[in-house]
Amino acid sequence: MSLVFFIVFGILVCAKLLPRLTHSSLLSSGKSIDWALAPIQRGLGESGTQHLVLVTPLQLTSSKSESGGSSNEEIVRLADLRVADLRESIRALNCHRNDHIPIAKLPVEVVTEIFLIHQQNCRNCETVKNPLCLRYKKTVVSLAWIGVTHVYRRWREIALNFPGLWVRIPFHNRKWAEKMESRCHPSFPVVSATCYSDVPKPEAQRLKKFLKKHLSRVQVLDFDHSSPRSIANLFQNHLEPTSVPHLSTLRLLTAWSSNLDLLQIVNSRLLNTVSLRELEFPTTFRWDLSLFNGLTHLKLVNGSISDQTKASHREFLDALRRMPTLQCLHLNGPFLPEAPDASSLEPVHLPNLRDLLVYDTVYIIDFFLRHVNFPPATRTTIHCRYEGLDFQLAHISPILPPLKEILKNRPQDRKLHHIKYNDFPTSGRVGLSFQGWISSDHTAGLEGGESNADFPSSTPDFTFSVEQCYLESLENSNQLAMGIFELLPQDDIFSFSIDGHVRHISCVVLARKLAQLPMLKALSLGHINSAPIVVELAKVRQPDDDSSPQWSMATFPALQYLDFTGFHFQDTHLDLTTLYNCLKKRSEHGLGPGRLRVNLERLGYAYEDTEIELLLEELVEVVWIRDIETSHRTLNAHSDSEDSPEDWDFGCGPDCFYCNGFLAHP
Repeated sequence: MSLVFFIVFGILVCAKLLPRLTHSSLLSSGKSIDWALAPIQRGLGESGTQHLVLVTPLQLTSSKSESGGSSNEEIVRLADLRVADLRESIRALNCHRNDHIPIAKLPVEVVTEIFLIHQQNCRNCETVKNPLCLRYKKTVVSLAWIGVTHVYRRWREIALNFPGLWVRIPFHNRKWAEKMESRCHPSFPVVSATCYSDVPKPEAQRLKKFLKKHLSRVQVLDFDHSSPRSIANLFQNHLEPTSVPHLSTLRLLTAWSSNLDLLQIVNSRLLNTVSLRELEFPTTFRWDLSLFNGLTHLKLVNGSISDQTKASHREFLDALRRMPTLQCLHLNGPFLPEAPDASSLEPVHLPNLRDLLVYDTVYIIDFFLRHVNFPPATRTTIHCRYEGLDFQLAHISPILPPLKEILKNRPQDRKLHHIKYNDFPTSGRVGLSFQGWISSDHTAGLEGGESNADFPSSTPDFTFSVEQCYLESLENSNQLAMGIFELLPQDDIFSFSIDGHVRHISCVVLARKLAQLPMLKALSLGHINSAPIVVELAKVRQPDDDSSPQWSMATFPALQYLDFTGFHFQDTHLDLTTLYNCLKKRSEHGLGPGRLRVNLERLGYAYEDTEIELLLEELVEVVWIRDIETSHRTLNAHSDSEDSPEDWDFGCGPDCFYCNGFLAHP
């Protein structure tokens, strides 16, 4: 027992004395612990980094004994000095390390481009939680991108020496406005501000002072949600006529309409606008202004305030001739008077036009289409407004032939393959809209995806709509919708989607029209009464049956995908059994659809038997849409009817087009 005790005691003594003896031997030999850092110091080379020394508390204690007993304050002071030295050494090592990581090898041009992208992302993000993201006038003014200057020494040097990063002056923030004004030299600043009566006076003063001093250097002048009178006051009373050779973009949007001719006021103060390429304004009363020269983008966004325009049609065409490289032209009318010119006018050709929007009366649209030539592949949006009563197809007939010719001449790779139809009420009136998208024969819509996935882009490549019109009869409504539909090359349509409810067109008329489209592969029905669609689907000619010559060709010959998601089965006598019989008949003749999409929540009365669903799944590929609150599947049990489709009673109620010739049931 005593032997074990002595062994344990010896181990503890050695563990206590060994570190002190080792350190004493190092001190007695004259060696410093910083020998371990020698390889690092040699790696630093001639970087100028000071010599690194590691110091232990024992060294400080020994220095105390050598000095005859220093005070505690002296020990703390020496320790703080040594800590500061070590921190500086660590900082130097970190800098040395950062200089050798891959991101530090990026060229300055690449780094500045990354900074600009990050800056743009911060400006576009309204949810950035950062003290430098200030909510201002219902928008977020973000300065969070400035954080890149506090990450890494080289990044800070690049950012501070890149004027293009500091050109957007935040006039709402005095400190940063002054900093950026000094840092943006010699680059050309971007002025983005709001001129409004309740803008704080210091901010308004900073804006006026800056424009007086730097207007000649400004590259972008952007006023958003501004007061018309405040804009007029700024340019008329505070700015002298100034040459602006670097101005490339002028954007001025007002919060409301005004009879002030703001564009003429601004035109009188901005001289020598040789670099101006983009102009966005509420409207113009005149087309002979010097601003209408050499533009590539022109947008008039609020034509409701230009009822007093006195511009002639000749001035308008002459202005377009002065902009031969125009790529984007948006004209929200009225931008011309209704009265025609007596003289004949030569047409204008805009070979570079890529984006066109015209919103005006039938007469103005007709004048534009006959006197302005542009490539057929141009993204075209035509909004036609009509203020009269009992709107008919004849009222828009003048503009249909030129539009049809434009669509017909589109290049093969720019054909409209995907169509969306929408009708909507507007203040007691109605609107009809057909939109078209360009795409190859893709399968996004054939796989049962969401409606937005059926289209390659959120912006249509072609739009024709009629707004604010009274439709007093069913016949006129059908003729109008089908007349617009005829604009679209029927052989190019691969998919057709109905957006929302169909209120102003007969479901039967629409179903018969769609059934004859030779290349239609995908059909999404929205909230339309789908029973007439099933009637057309069932029209399949038997091989040796000549009793129905009107069915000489099968309907929907290319259909692959059918979407019933928005259809309420319980509102009609159409059920899954009837649908199954119809699709089975088509399948026997080698006809689709092969894919189906159905919302279980809209199938109708509760019914536990799922046999018909299983049969349907064996016949076609079905995507069942279930609500998360669904407790059981619901089916409408109207069984194995062998009646002819033409004998079906759709049970749509008194408002159904098919049964009573009025509004289709949603």
